[in-house]
Amino acid sequence: MLIWPARAADQLRAAVAAAVQTSALLVQHALTGVAGTPPPITEPVVLEMQVEQGIKSAQDLIAATRQEFVHPSHARDVLPLLVSHAQRIFEHAASVAEIARGLESEDAVQPLLPCLAAAASATGTAGAALAAAIIAREPGPALRQAEQAVAGLMRAAGDLARVEIRSVAHGEELLRLHSLVLALQAFAQENERTLQRIAHPDGAPSPEECARMAATAAQPPLTGLRRIFSRHRPPA
Repeated sequence: MLIWPARAADQLRAAVAAAVQTSALLVQHALTGVAGTPPPITEPVVLEMQVEQGIKSAQDLIAATRQEFVHPSHARDVLPLLVSHAQRIFEHAASVAEIARGLESEDAVQPLLPCLAAAASATGTAGAALAAAIIAREPGPALRQAEQAVAGLMRAAGDLARVEIRSVAHGEELLRLHSLVLALQAFAQENERTLQRIAHPDGAPSPEECARMAATAAQPPLTGLRRIFSRHRPPA
C-alpha cells in the first residue's frame, strides 16, 4: 500500500497558524497604539492582507487534504474547523483594530493603560503559543503552553473589562471603549474555542461550528464595527 505524506494538511496547518499569529499581532498593534506606545513598523492594513491571504490559502488546501492519508482518522475532519476558527479570530482582531483607530480622547484611555499593556503582551504570547499548537501534529507540550498562554489572555481581557471608565468617558467615546473591551473579549474567547478544538479534535462539531464552517467556505472574512455592534450591546 502506497501512503502519501500529508503535505497539504501540513501546509494548511501552517497557513492557519500564520493567520492566527498575525491576527494577534494586529490586536497588539491596536492596543499599543491606544496606549500611546509606538506600534510596530508593519501597518495594520498589511497585517490584515497577510491574514486574508493565509486564510484563503488554507481554504484552497481543504480539498487537497481530503485526498491524503492523515493519521489519526479525525485529523482530516478537524482541518476545516481550524480554518473557520482562524477566520473568526481574524474578524474579532480586525474589529479591535478598527475600534481602536476611532478612539480620540487620551483622558478616557488613561485608566486603561496598565491593563492595555498587559493585554497587548498576553495577546502576543497567546498568538505565538496557539500557532505552535496548531502546527504540531502531536500537540503535547505545545498544547500545554498554549493553554497557559490563552488563559493569560482571558485574564487580561477580564481585567480590562473591570476597569471603571464612566467617570472619564462619555457618549460616543464611552461606547467605543466598551466596544473595544467587548471585541477583545470576543477575540480571547475565540482563541479559547480554537484551543479546545485542538485539544479535542475528535469531538463532534456543534451546529454553530458547522454553520460557521459552511460560511467560511462560502464567503471571505467579514471585518469591521458592524460585526461587533450586531453582536454586543455596551452596558447602559
